[in-house]
Amino acid sequence: MQLLAHHDLRSVVDRDGARRAAVASGVRAIAPLVAGLVPLALTVGATAARAGLPPLVGWASSPILYGASGQLTWMQVLGGGGPIALAIAATTLVNLQLLIYGAAMRPYWVDRPRGWRLVAAQLLVGPVFAVVAPHHRAEPDPDLQGHFYLAAGLTLWLAWLVVTGIGYTLGGLAALPILALLTPLITLTLALRGVVDNATLSALLVAGTVALVATSLPYDIGSVGAGMAGIVAGITVDGRNRRRHPTHSSEVAAS
Repeated sequence: MQLLAHHDLRSVVDRDGARRAAVASGVRAIAPLVAGLVPLALTVGATAARAGLPPLVGWASSPILYGASGQLTWMQVLGGGGPIALAIAATTLVNLQLLIYGAAMRPYWVDRPRGWRLVAAQLLVGPVFAVVAPHHRAEPDPDLQGHFYLAAGLTLWLAWLVVTGIGYTLGGLAALPILALLTPLITLTLALRGVVDNATLSALLVAGTVALVATSLPYDIGSVGAGMAGIVAGITVDGRNRRRHPTHSSEVAAS
């Protein structure tokens, strides 16, 4: 009886240790991206300040919209005098990429409680997906997957709220040359991290080309068009790959 109780206690201790290790691993995995995104977060906060939005409204986009692309799009549309309907439509289109992330995470979340999935979905952005996807493929334990995910997601989310708030308070900071240089470099680096095949590479190239060509369009429509063109290009190339190599595609999906 005592041996059984000792074994159960040891199992609980081992499980708690594994969970703590998963949390620490999630924080370590996202930490370099958090540091790299600081200039971009400052830029988002400063853009809200320059757009003339009230402090609470400008900062509230961080916890609600949560994502540089969506936040910058609606701020630039509203700041440029665009109608609210256009701001909502443009932001929705830009954030369509989140549907792809959500679809990829569905196999890992399907058995989770609805409340957990709602919280997890709010934390799902590109950098988080970039560190969580390879971890989940290598970690079979759903409990440890969840602890890793929440640790990484909450770390980035809280850091983003703080730094965008600083950027709003110091609204002129984003005009510094170093931030003007770092922000596009960081964005490009994050994009390149997601290139795993010719479909994502095609999406990146097409989106970048359209963004450059359409820079002069009003209300940041060029960025919206670039995002949509990139999505279409990626889906098209991926579809061709699947038709040419159906066996390989099914193996990738299974992995």
